[in-house]
Amino acid sequence: MDTTTFSVDLLQGVSPEADCLECLVALPDAIQRLREARDDPGAITFMISHTKEAFRALDARPRQNLLMMAAGAQDQLYRHIAALTILDTYTRFYFRDVIRYFFAQLSERNVRTFYVLDNALRDDRLALVLELFDLAGISTTTPRRDGKKWESLATRMRHQVQTAGHVAYIEPDAEVNYIEAAKALARDVGCVATFRNLGIEDPHMQLLAPLKAQGEPRGGQRMETSQIDVKAEIDRYFDDSSIPKGAPPRAVIIHGATAVGKTTIRRERYSAGFVILDAAEIFLSLCRGRYLDFPGPLEEPMELVGFGVARRITRERRHFVTEIIAAQVDPTNQLIDALGGAGYLVDFVGVTCDVAIAWERNVNRGDNNISAYYTEPYHRRWLLASL
Repeated sequence: MDTTTFSVDLLQGVSPEADCLECLVALPDAIQRLREARDDPGAITFMISHTKEAFRALDARPRQNLLMMAAGAQDQLYRHIAALTILDTYTRFYFRDVIRYFFAQLSERNVRTFYVLDNALRDDRLALVLELFDLAGISTTTPRRDGKKWESLATRMRHQVQTAGHVAYIEPDAEVNYIEAAKALARDVGCVATFRNLGIEDPHMQLLAPLKAQGEPRGGQRMETSQIDVKAEIDRYFDDSSIPKGAPPRAVIIHGATAVGKTTIRRERYSAGFVILDAAEIFLSLCRGRYLDFPGPLEEPMELVGFGVARRITRERRHFVTEIIAAQVDPTNQLIDALGGAGYLVDFVGVTCDVAIAWERNVNRGDNNISAYYTEPYHRRWLLASL
């Protein structure tokens, strides 16, 4: 499908694609059911379970169907937010748990989305969009909040594509006009790229690039997954020492600022008895001694291996260790709560050091020493999608 207008209404009916989108399409009714259920956790669990089964059914269909479904996701979400009249705890719960899970399922299937929005928005409505997109796992950029220089905005969004996987550029007024530049960036970064400049009452938006182009990164040849023994890459992280002996499984989350020594602590204290979930370790193993930018052409196989390790960890109830920065409170709490809810004993291990020492370490960081700043989003996404 070439650049053209598109509407999520095209996917209505009985199909796996429609089932996947149901958590978005039926968002107002679903939130109302949450309010009526009060504090019953089963309501959220049911919605997530339905979405999980719908994605599994969609896996048997052509990838183009998955990409077409993903193309409507951010726009459908925005239209609901723009019409929202009540913002309460239940709304936030739904976005944080159900909608975030939906976008994590897209990420698990190596689908990234980039939404360019050109709609006039008051400050209060813009703040609402930014808050709820963030809860849904979508990284946002807007000149009203993030500065007026295009070079800085573009750098921010390129980083968001690599770390979050789902990005929205929102231009809420005429103070700047970077829409064409944003559309060009969205086309260039290998995402399902869409654009809206119509009012929310119109269901149509624009596809910015052929859907088949999604997942084809520029500036380097992607390594085909068929060239890699994914099972062997997953198996190398497992041995019998990580199997709990009559006790609940432990999740060790080592956290701290950049270059404070998290990896050193992990290697000293947790090199045995724990499965290591580390995107950097997976990436370097796949590099086979070559120098490549992270994640570069290895992102797709790295994602497959990472999700495979996380799934096996949770299904076999293994002890594991991972590293994060934990600068963002809500996503960190979401991960801890999800692990605790799944029966894990969570050890939240903080690491600190003198600022001058951390600065020197970071400046002298080697090519093979990849910061948790870049790997944390993968770790959180893999674990949340596997629970």
